[in-house]
Amino acid sequence: MFSFRFVPFLALIIGLAGCAFDFESYHEISKLRVLSISVDPPVIAAGEVAQVEILTLDPSSQRELEINWEICLLRGEATESYRCATLQNGNSLGFFLGEGEQLSLSYDELLPQLEDLLRATVRENISTEELSDEMLSYMGFADYCESVPDCDDTFFATLRVEIEGSEREIGLREIGFFLEEPPEDRDLNPEILNIVADIEVNNEISHISLEHETEVSIELGDRNYFDLVALISEETAQQYYNEREETLSQEDLRLSWFSTTGEFSKQIGYFRPDIAPMRELQNTRFEFDDNDFENGTASVRLLSVLRDNRRGQSFWWVDVIAHRTANE
Repeated sequence: MFSFRFVPFLALIIGLAGCAFDFESYHEISKLRVLSISVDPPVIAAGEVAQVEILTLDPSSQRELEINWEICLLRGEATESYRCATLQNGNSLGFFLGEGEQLSLSYDELLPQLEDLLRATVRENISTEELSDEMLSYMGFADYCESVPDCDDTFFATLRVEIEGSEREIGLREIGFFLEEPPEDRDLNPEILNIVADIEVNNEISHISLEHETEVSIELGDRNYFDLVALISEETAQQYYNEREETLSQEDLRLSWFSTTGEFSKQIGYFRPDIAPMRELQNTRFEFDDNDFENGTASVRLLSVLRDNRRGQSFWWVDVIAHRTANE
């Protein structure tokens, strides 16, 4: 393996490129928004393929969204719209991946291209007297990792997505690459298994499943609200805490709710059997505004994003058509 004087500097700028970038704002969506970017699995090994999907919504426009993806070895700052950084000769330290809401990204295709960009960065920072082209041709991320303290044999690059709709939005997300065999207990994304609406009509509570990417019709009686709970996977991030002899708690997972109208009573509402018994379950209440109803019917898109504290996330959306009877 090689050792390079410039590598700590490269580690610094690559580390900055890997910082998490989440769009956090008020729950009601009135314009183009990027809510979540899921990479599954979040770190891939040789021979594996990651499935990438974006959750975005633009209620102010009927036009089809234009979604373009690229991957960056290094990226610029906000003043540069977080575009991939460039070398002194103007060449980009990134490349185009594709279009659309979903992508399949192959480790075996991406890593060699990223290593080419790494070598280009090395060549710009070290003279040919110190590093011959032959030596450079053998350099890869494994050499980089060996030369940098605290490198855990995993390299992260930045996915950048640009969305054009009623306006323009930018989203950033990390994707990781194992440089050695992945551990058996590797991190996985948290998972929303289902969302259930609890509705009380005539003193009876109905539990209605709100399946992902569907339209569901519900009867509210004379009310303008219903309660929500998200059921999530039990395996989420448990290995992370086993290694530290800690206990996974609700604070380690964050569930955010969004909608195209109405409001939520709070931003937490999920259940894990290993954390709290059902009697301690706290729902999130969604409430329509009275002016949302026309002839007793209101519609809303509900969206939920689940994040852990290790880059993992998943999401869910459903269209709800609610019917309310007039008060006597």
